[in-house]
Amino acid sequence: MVALLDSAVRSSLAATIRCAALLAGLISGAVGASAQVARTDSLTVRVSVTDSADHPIAGADVAIIRGLQQSLGHAATNEAGVASAVLARVGGDVQLTVRKIGYRRADHFFTLADTASFKALRIEMQRAVQQLAVVQVSADVDLKRKSYHADADDIANSKRPIFDGFDVLTKLRPDMVSGRSGDCTVHDVWVNGRRIVFPTITEMDRARFRPKGVPTAVVAVMSGIKPEHIAEVNYADCFDTSVARPGAQNAVFVALKPGIGYDPGRGSYVVEEPETTPRAVASYHNRLVGIYDAASGEPLADVAVKDSSTGTFATTSSTGTASLAFLPDGRTVLHITRLGYLFARLDVSISPRDTTPITLLLDRAK
Repeated sequence: MVALLDSAVRSSLAATIRCAALLAGLISGAVGASAQVARTDSLTVRVSVTDSADHPIAGADVAIIRGLQQSLGHAATNEAGVASAVLARVGGDVQLTVRKIGYRRADHFFTLADTASFKALRIEMQRAVQQLAVVQVSADVDLKRKSYHADADDIANSKRPIFDGFDVLTKLRPDMVSGRSGDCTVHDVWVNGRRIVFPTITEMDRARFRPKGVPTAVVAVMSGIKPEHIAEVNYADCFDTSVARPGAQNAVFVALKPGIGYDPGRGSYVVEEPETTPRAVASYHNRLVGIYDAASGEPLADVAVKDSSTGTFATTSSTGTASLAFLPDGRTVLHITRLGYLFARLDVSISPRDTTPITLLLDRAK
């Protein structure tokens, strides 16, 4: 009798153990499946941030943004210049923005729709040009400068919703549409140094609001540019002759962020994935120009050095120097302007044979 009870207890215990093991297996499988889903639906992004000399930059603010303001991830680089973030794989193009005091903002675009679970990006930041205090100008000149310029931060921080590039003009900088004089209506659009010729689309006149006198082609070009793709917008009114090209007056000049292209039939788009290693830049592209007062020999800060063919420009630092890295290979004419000094033109060549710094003396206006 005792033996029979003993056998029954052992059988019951064995059955209980088997049930527990089966239940544990089911739970483990469910957890494993859940983890697999989590791994599939997420993407780990590792960002390495360095300066132009390949030194790591610690304390840089790294943000991953969809559109203008939707934050998907945020981190700061450690002493090795590295930051990591885990993102939900929601699909589409997103923007990686890196900021650090003393450096120029860096932007790169990539997609979350690929199948990889890990992405490594390497970002190179350029030091910001150090300038003297802003030169005092008249209120009218200063207001015009502000009204005819907008950058990525101005667009992202707008209190009004910005849905496309045309909204930047009409909502953020309306003076770019008609000029501060009221009779300099914008007629042309340049994107990354190229004048965009767009066929007239009569349907757009009826489809959306169009300021009086603005050509439909201007609306078509700007409406096709996503606001998060814009690095900078400048306007040259009917009195601006600094860019010696047809269609460069009454024109909006749009500079897109790195990795962004534009096509009239497609609008702005991400050209390619950012490279995991920085692209080598030939040293001759770092040619310098130094600008000095002709009478005293003192270096001149805040001098605008503008490429006459594209409208892109740099300003001199407190040492009177500016890098010409923004110029493409070949010959061009620079327009040199500074308040209180005579306008000057400077022929420049960018090539492996032309590497010596350029010196220019400016005469004061009489």
